[in-house]
Amino acid sequence: VAWHDNKIEIVYYAKPIGKPRMTQRDKWAKRPAVMRYREWADGLRSLLHKPLPPADKVQSLSWTAPFAPPESWSKKKRVALMGTPHRSKPDLDNLLKAMDALFPDDSGIANITAKKVWGWENKIEILVELEKP
Repeated sequence: VAWHDNKIEIVYYAKPIGKPRMTQRDKWAKRPAVMRYREWADGLRSLLHKPLPPADKVQSLSWTAPFAPPESWSKKKRVALMGTPHRSKPDLDNLLKAMDALFPDDSGIANITAKKVWGWENKIEILVELEKP
């Protein structure tokens, strides 16, 4: 995580996970999908070392999710895919719901750019641009 004057750059080296649909029961039931998401979200929050500014102070947010191709694919196929759109699961909208891990109330965010691509490593790259004071 790099904190600049009006920008925060976050790179989280973990496979991007979409937020699962949760119910009241998930507060005490230990469903594997929910537990995986909670572990992933806790890891993302632990990178910050301090809370992010409130969402209404965010001018724009850029979210890039590179996915590493399976090792079973040929080297030629993996090289050809680098940087191209990732068009399989998880859905992009479910990845964006994971913003709840960063912002307790993300309703103030009005400008988001998001993309899923093939990359050499599984990670999430987030750039938060804050309004100038």
